[in-house]
Amino acid sequence: RVLFRSGNFDYARNVVHFYGYDVPLNSLTKETTAQRFNYFSGNAELMSHYSKPERYNHDVKLSYYNLFDSYKATENNIKATGFVQTAINKETLKVNAAVDYYNYRNEFDTVNNTIITVNPNFIASGEQYKASIGATASVDVFSSSKFYFYPNVELSYNVFEDIIIPYAGATGGLQKNSFKTLTDNNPFVLSQLTMKNSNTKYNLYGGLKGT
Repeated sequence: RVLFRSGNFDYARNVVHFYGYDVPLNSLTKETTAQRFNYFSGNAELMSHYSKPERYNHDVKLSYYNLFDSYKATENNIKATGFVQTAINKETLKVNAAVDYYNYRNEFDTVNNTIITVNPNFIASGEQYKASIGATASVDVFSSSKFYFYPNVELSYNVFEDIIIPYAGATGGLQKNSFKTLTDNNPFVLSQLTMKNSNTKYNLYGGLKGT
């Protein structure tokens, strides 16, 4: 048995300046148009690796961040993710799970949100095919709790010596929209935000890959 442990701490500071004001230029300064984001984060990971595939291997990650800006908006996030994996009759059973909680506060409001996700997968493979069959269940604990179920399936077939491999799949999921995810995409949004998570009921895809 081998155990891997790791962890790290990060800090980032980003500054942008608002623009497009319809006022005399001499009435503005860099200080009055500035928006600053300060980001602190840390995470730790514990992973096992058994040489025998029928043993239960795991990978558990715990992370935290704090984000605040110049307009009294702040967000704290605690997230735990991980998986357990084992072999059954030479095939693989893998169960992923996550708990994602954030607290967002501004001058006028406070928002708490938790997303709990469980994703079991059965992975089988042969000389020419590979199949991953599973499903994802998510609970969105916002003002009220909502349950979601999504497919998680992918099939591929090696037609000719790794040169032609058609594949197809179906997935879905609940995407967290938080102060951090929104300001990462657009740092010019207002600090007083009303947030709602994005629900992708299903996403169908397919293609051709090879060497």
